[in-house]
Amino acid sequence: RGVGQPMLMLYHHGLAVVDFVFKGSILCVSMFFTLSGFLITRLLLQEHAASGRISLPKFYTRRLRRLMPVAVTVALLVAIVWTIFPSASRSLDFTAFFWMLFYGTNLFLIHRGNSYQNLFAEQSPLQHTWSLSLEEQIYFVFPMLLIGLLAWRRIRRSASLVLLFLAAVSFGMAW
Repeated sequence: RGVGQPMLMLYHHGLAVVDFVFKGSILCVSMFFTLSGFLITRLLLQEHAASGRISLPKFYTRRLRRLMPVAVTVALLVAIVWTIFPSASRSLDFTAFFWMLFYGTNLFLIHRGNSYQNLFAEQSPLQHTWSLSLEEQIYFVFPMLLIGLLAWRRIRRSASLVLLFLAAVSFGMAW
């Protein structure tokens, strides 16, 4: 997914130059979420412009067909590799597999008390799926919100202003 992912990987492997440029890798994650959100919004608005509606079943089916095969493959490969090469310093947490496959890793980690700062302190090859989980949770709710906005005739023309306002509120709450 562009330059952000390799830079993020280099950051997490301790490359000093990348650490200096992308301290905390917040920039890469923010860029990814922003670009991804823009592309999904554009896709949904194009579908609405072409057909006058947005099909939630088609949208969710496309997401599942695109992401679930990779998620299942990663889960199987991790289980196989960690079984073949056991270590006393790590263990398979099957609860983490469950939450990963249902896009809830971020909720699982929050429940366990993990923060982003200590996210990589433990040896778990599934923790990186927190961002995908967050993204998919947003994509579960966002199309319904957009459909609601597009349904109101007066807001239809200014949906982008409403979305900009919501983004500003979100930024303010995060600040």
